Amino acid sequence: MSNENNFQEIDISKITQWDLFKIYPNCSPLLLSTIDENSDDKFRVLEILQYSKHYKISELTKIITEYYKNIYPDIF
Repeated sequence: MSNENNFQEIDISKITQWDLFKIYPNCSPLLLSTIDENSDDKFRVLEILQYSKHYKISELTKIITEYYKNIYPDIF
């Protein structure tokens, strides 16, 4: 696995808010709801994107955007 698809040694394609909470214990996971039907993976991406934006983790926002912008263009 290439390092460009990792954030703090965690694979971006699997990272969750709970993984981020372990790295940033002062940044609690966020509650997110949508009116759209989303796959589990797309919802996970929405969660981590909102988490990174809410807590201003710009490095993570950039990595998530680059990795997923072509997979889920409607959320970017």
